[in-house]
Order: sequence, then structure tokens, then C-alpha cells
Amino acid sequence: MAPIRAEIAATCHFLLLTYLAVILFTFTSITAADAPLRNVEQVLEALERKVEKISTYTCKLHSTAIAGTIKEERVFEYAFNRPRSIRMRVIEGNDRGSVLVYKNGKVHGRRGGLISWVVLTYEPSDRDVVNVRGGRIDQSDLLFIMEALRNAKRGKKIVLNKNELVHGKMHYRL
Repeated sequence: MAPIRAEIAATCHFLLLTYLAVILFTFTSITAADAPLRNVEQVLEALERKVEKISTYTCKLHSTAIAGTIKEERVFEYAFNRPRSIRMRVIEGNDRGSVLVYKNGKVHGRRGGLISWVVLTYEPSDRDVVNVRGGRIDQSDLLFIMEALRNAKRGKKIVLNKNELVHGKMHYRL
């Protein structure tokens, strides 16, 4: 039973990453005047060029992780800086007020509340800093998503399903 769950979790993780990449690509500045991209390679190359230009970004990240009967829902203030620094602060849900910072291969975390002054250091895979499905902070940024998409392309696990013009911008669905 566990290998099947792991395979389903891996598939869901891959689908989530693909969806996030498509969302990112949707909001980039490819207009109707640009030549439409015809295949996965062209779409990923264009996306990679856009991601390479991003040095920092912030967003509000809504996360739902389900493993068996356990459900974790959180909203994070998420910040990324190159070369690879990530800060996530829980603003809603489990562990509200907690902060995780990923830098130089380590995760520094502190809980919210009375003991917020205590900062602990973890490996990114430590069970205290992953969600119930094993989602890791170092696997949450655009650099990781791009690597996952490149690996999927190499394994021929990704296809261009559709491209369409919406509000003057070309949208690509992988």
C-alpha cells in the first residue's frame, strides 16, 4: 500500500509543479504579436528565459496537504531571492506565526507565540519542517519547478496540450 501512496503523491507533486509553471508562464509578457510556440521544448525554453530574469519574488501561497486522514491547510507569505534564499511565514492555518528560512542548504525555523525567540536549524528533509506529504521548503521555488519540468521533458512525461489567446496574451497548457 505504501508504494502506491508514494507513487500517487509523486504524481500529484509533479502535476502541482506543472500547474504552477503554467500559471507562471500565463502571467509573463507573451503577447499576440509574438510567434506562437509550437512544442514543449519551445515553451520550456521561453519559460526558462523568463525565470532566469527573475531575481526576487514574493507571493501569498495557499497550501493544502493531505495524507490519509490528516489535512494541513496554511497560507504563507512567501519570499524568494537569488541565488537560493526562501522565507515562508505562516499567516493562516496550522502553526500560525511560524517562520522558515532556507539558505545555504539549511532550514532555520521558529514557532510563533511565546517561544518565537528560539530559532532551530534543520536539514530540509527533517520531519519537523516538511508537510504531511513530505513537501519541502527547498522544493518550493521556481528554480526547483524548472528543474522538475526539464526532468519531465527528458523523460517525455510532458506534452503541450493547448495554446490559446486570452485577453491578448498567449496561454500554454502543458
